[in-house]
Amino acid sequence: MAKYAVIVENDTSEYNDETGTIYHFPNKYLKILEPGTKVIYCKEKVKNEKFKNSRLPKKPHYFGIATIGELRQDIEKIRNIYSEILDYIPFSEAVSFKDKSSNYFKIIPEKKLRITGEMV
Repeated sequence: MAKYAVIVENDTSEYNDETGTIYHFPNKYLKILEPGTKVIYCKEKVKNEKFKNSRLPKKPHYFGIATIGELRQDIEKIRNIYSEILDYIPFSEAVSFKDKSSNYFKIIPEKKLRITGEMV
C-alpha cells in the first residue's frame, strides 16, 4: 500500500532543500518519509517579501507532487536526513489550502500538525 505525506518547503529555512531534487528533514520524520512515499509539496505564507515574486501565490499553497527516493544521513547535522526526490511534477497553478469560502479543505488535528509538517 502506498504511503502519502505533505512536505513543507519554505522560502527560507535551516534545511538544504532543492525543489524536485533533494528534501532535507529531521530524522523524527523517518517513519513517514520512507522511500516510495508519495508527497505533496507545500509552501507556507511568505515570511520574507524578497521571495514574493518567485512563488505562485503569496498565500500558503500546494505546488507539486513527487516520490521520496533514497535516504542518506546528513553528516554535518547527525539528526537530519537527506532524501532524493523522484518524479517531481510542479503544478501549473497553486492549490490553495482553503476553498472559496476560506474553509480549509481538510482539518488536520492539532497533534498531527507537527507530524505532517503542514501548518494551517
